[in-house]
Amino acid sequence: AVCGAVLAWYAGIITAFAPPNTIVEAAAGRIIKVPSGGDLQNAVNTARSGDVIELEAGGTYAGQINLTDKPLSDFVTIRSSRAAELPEGKRISPEQKPLLATIRSGILGRAAVRASNGAHHYRFVGIEFEPSSSMYNYGLMILGADETRPEDTPHDFEIDRCYFHSLSTGKTRRGIALNSARTVVKNSYFEGFAAKNDESQGIAGWTGTRDVKILNNYIEGGAENILFGGADPANAELIPTNIEVSGNVLFKPESWEKNKFTVKTLFELKNAKNVKFTKNYLANNWEGSAFRITVRNQDGDAPFSTIEDVEISGNIIVGAGEGINILGSDDTYPSQMLKRLTIKDNLFLD
Repeated sequence: AVCGAVLAWYAGIITAFAPPNTIVEAAAGRIIKVPSGGDLQNAVNTARSGDVIELEAGGTYAGQINLTDKPLSDFVTIRSSRAAELPEGKRISPEQKPLLATIRSGILGRAAVRASNGAHHYRFVGIEFEPSSSMYNYGLMILGADETRPEDTPHDFEIDRCYFHSLSTGKTRRGIALNSARTVVKNSYFEGFAAKNDESQGIAGWTGTRDVKILNNYIEGGAENILFGGADPANAELIPTNIEVSGNVLFKPESWEKNKFTVKTLFELKNAKNVKFTKNYLANNWEGSAFRITVRNQDGDAPFSTIEDVEISGNIIVGAGEGINILGSDDTYPSQMLKRLTIKDNLFLD
């Protein structure tokens, strides 16, 4: 209760001193212009289908921003005022930071952006997501987490040409908790998600993840760069399903070895169906295997856990302690048996 009161007080202070937003009527919909330090949450709350929320390039905005569930039939786009200078279809890099607007995480380790149950139709273009302090942060963007029914899962999100990173002075567990449906993450850059004695990832999804595409990103992650599974969903309908991962670079910096950060693998499946992992470049996993395809009923409450219909093809893997680790069924808790795994046309070097 005390924590909630502090957060409410903090939000009230931010709102009271925020410069006003400006609404511009356009042929394709409204443009809600939010100046640096402005009330982004108010813009999200008042946005309608097709609206653009324009944030000032170089400006900073305080999270946690809650994406609310409302009757949207088209995307609300949250973009930098200089997003047009980021070429479409091209992966961004940290050097393009001046073109981005920054959303910082909330206080007490809260996310920069969090989707409410059932929230849908939000797009981010040209946004930097970063922690606000060195305090432990569980994730910069939380798209679902505790839903118990598929119909409550957040859905229809697009993250395009965005920059997610941690701080060297703190610990951020992951870039995106990808527990949403019909979501695309593309052309983006994930940096620095690693620490000692912690299961950290660039992107991870474990419940409700469905019809997801991860395309043409650069992704760093300590324990796993990308992970599906790792915590028990409420029921079999929420098993991560229909996932495409293609054209990405998965990498671990050499400095992590010197810092003795926790390193396990580059791509891991513990509970997933219908996954295609193709045409990616994976490098520098000096400890453990490049791939872990291991069925896990992680917490013992999901005996329906499985891995089914997975293709790993056309990838280049450089510098891993091992190639592929496969476990057909959980050796700790009851689970289903792995079915229909295809591994072909991959090149393993060093």
